[in-house]
Amino acid sequence: SLLYSAKLYEPCKYIAKTEHLVAHTCIVMSQEVYDNLPEAGQKAIDQIGSEYPALAIEEVKETEDEFIALLEDNGVTITEVDKTPFIEASKGISEVFPEWSPGLYDRAVEAINK
Repeated sequence: SLLYSAKLYEPCKYIAKTEHLVAHTCIVMSQEVYDNLPEAGQKAIDQIGSEYPALAIEEVKETEDEFIALLEDNGVTITEVDKTPFIEASKGISEVFPEWSPGLYDRAVEAINK
């Protein structure tokens, strides 16, 4: 949607669909705020926090399809990118940055694949 709303289709007639950025919908609050919520509030936050991401993914996909159609209607050619080489290249990232949380890469891949 950003590509369309920023009118990037005017100067750019080719867009590679890399999917390297993912729009996240999340709940952000401090532990202190969460701890001070009533128990029912904490349960509600926990429930929506575990259920909504799956729903949001579908909404994002639908919205993305709508905006891709708008971009194409404005003369943009969308190309799909083979992500396999990027996935392979990123596998050793945890060894390059050992100060990152141990197992971070594996946990991220697991979360993405859910």
